[in-house]
Amino acid sequence: MDKKSESFANWTRKVGPSETADMEERVDYLKRKGENIYSFALGMPNFFTPEYIKNGAKAAIDSNKSFYTATSGIMELKREITHSLYEKNNVDYKTSEIVVTNGGKQAVFDALYSMCNQGEEVMIPSPYWVSYISQTKLMGFKPIVITTSEKNGFKVSVEDLKKAVTDKSKVLILNSPNNPTGAIYGYDELADIAKFCIENDLYVISDEVYSEYIYNNKKFISISSFEKMKDRTVVVNAFSKTYGMTGWRIGYSASSKQLASFMTILQSHSTSNVSSISQYAAVTAFDDSVDKSFKLSHLRSDFKKRRALADNILSEIKGFKYILPEGAFYFWIDISEYINKNLSGTVMKNATDFANIVLQNTNVALMPGDSFGDSSHIRLSFSISEEKIRNGLLILKNYLNKEMV
Repeated sequence: MDKKSESFANWTRKVGPSETADMEERVDYLKRKGENIYSFALGMPNFFTPEYIKNGAKAAIDSNKSFYTATSGIMELKREITHSLYEKNNVDYKTSEIVVTNGGKQAVFDALYSMCNQGEEVMIPSPYWVSYISQTKLMGFKPIVITTSEKNGFKVSVEDLKKAVTDKSKVLILNSPNNPTGAIYGYDELADIAKFCIENDLYVISDEVYSEYIYNNKKFISISSFEKMKDRTVVVNAFSKTYGMTGWRIGYSASSKQLASFMTILQSHSTSNVSSISQYAAVTAFDDSVDKSFKLSHLRSDFKKRRALADNILSEIKGFKYILPEGAFYFWIDISEYINKNLSGTVMKNATDFANIVLQNTNVALMPGDSFGDSSHIRLSFSISEEKIRNGLLILKNYLNKEMV
């Protein structure tokens, strides 16, 4: 192996593999071959970007709004974001505290890079969204993984944090509703965590990308809304899940003016501004009153029905254990009963083996939990149509119940 290849291999080992990317590529390959795949693997809503948002983008194109914008975003969009955050989070931000980013992922990256120094620690509850660990390692910071369990609803507690915190701990990443578990932090839980962060001089990255996907009359609460937490918190959100705008690559952060300034400088030297057309489309997204066919309340109701449908079939599959997700659109399923067992002639060593064998034998795609911090779980998305949920899960049920004798 030459020096360049060895260097790349070392970098890959440092950052870690991506089972999520591998599964996404396999699904795409099989679909291009003409296979009928039931994909429960991707974290992507199945609805198209609403017409009124597309019309906003078309109007921007026709008006020649295709020039560079300010790095942190156009003023019209930042104003809409501040209004939205005040209504939803009850936190009053100025436009100077908003940075429009290339998706929520860049917002997390910019926040981490702006808040931490080499050798400092980032506290990450597990299971976690796949990029938290890799981004932390990529920047030379130390990830401190805090394992949660089904006993506490896959939520980190202050007692967990007390055991993990050190004098080098700088940032806690909090994801509510959580990807992949669907867990939501309540008021008392957040109040305790906020108090702990203040006492231990910790910053928080609050990933709120799934905040519109909440069921059972639960209420979304942002940790930024607690006293003294606004300037300690970087709120991250995006238009991808809420408005079916995954490919538009547009998200944002809300933080203190100082942190927003740091993140703007970083972004100016990396990606610069987000696509101007995506920004103008996002401005339009905030006013769904112009499109009677799209309402966030209808969207939540629809996804709640899908959740119930999936739960009805999943509950009949042998060896599957899970708790009903309170938010987001994933089931986090314990498949430990399959580990070290034979499935279609192959011994299952982890969730990746399980997902690969299932895909090979059923054309049902599941996301292995290895990249989320747990090799004994799979993530199953119910963001596809009811017909595909029903047909795909029935195929999965018939296959596994025959295999699991």
